[in-house]
Amino acid sequence: MYDIVFPRGNEEELVLTAARLGYSGLCLVYDSSHELAKSREKLKQDKIKLFFGVRKRDRESAGAVVFSKASGKSRSTIERKEADVVYDFENNLRGDYLHHRASGLNQVLCKLAEKNGIAIGFSLSSIICSGKKSVLLGRIRQNIRLCRKYKVKMVIGSFCSNAYGMRAVHDVASLFCLLGMHPSEAKKALNNIAEIR
Repeated sequence: MYDIVFPRGNEEELVLTAARLGYSGLCLVYDSSHELAKSREKLKQDKIKLFFGVRKRDRESAGAVVFSKASGKSRSTIERKEADVVYDFENNLRGDYLHHRASGLNQVLCKLAEKNGIAIGFSLSSIICSGKKSVLLGRIRQNIRLCRKYKVKMVIGSFCSNAYGMRAVHDVASLFCLLGMHPSEAKKALNNIAEIR
C-alpha cells in the first residue's frame, strides 16, 4: 500500500510517518523536476519503497508520475495525456443539480481517462480540510460510481504536505469503503500508484 504526499523539505519525517502508519511505499510529489532531482540525491533510506512525482511533465521528469489538480482544463489534460493522475475533481465551486451532484467528473471524462490510461485521484486532505464535508463526500461517492462504471483506475492517498495530514493505511481504506468502494477496489486504489509508474 502506498501513500501520496507533497513534501516541503520534510521528506525524512514523511517517510518515517508512512512506515509507522503501515505503508510499504510513498510517492513524493514535487512542483518541478529540479526539486525532484535534489530530493533523489538527498534521500538515502531503506525503510520503505519511494516513488517520485511532479506536477508538470517535462524532459527531466522521466520515470516520475505526473499529477495534475482538476480545473476547467481537465478535459484537455486528459485528452493530451499531460498527466498520469488527475485529482480533486470534487472541489469545484459550482452548486449541485437537482438529480445529481456537480462532482467535476462525467462520463465523457471517464471514457477519455480510461482510453488514455489516466487515473482519477481522491484526496484525503481535501476531505479533512473541507468546510462542507457532506457536499464533498457526496461528490466523491458519485465519482467513485462513475469510475467503476467506466473502468477508470482510481488512486487514493493523503495528498498532504506534513505528517499530521497522514492517516493509517487501514483508516484510509475503510473511509473509502464507506464512500462506495469495494474493499478490493480500495486496496487496488492504494496500490495503483506503483502500477502507473
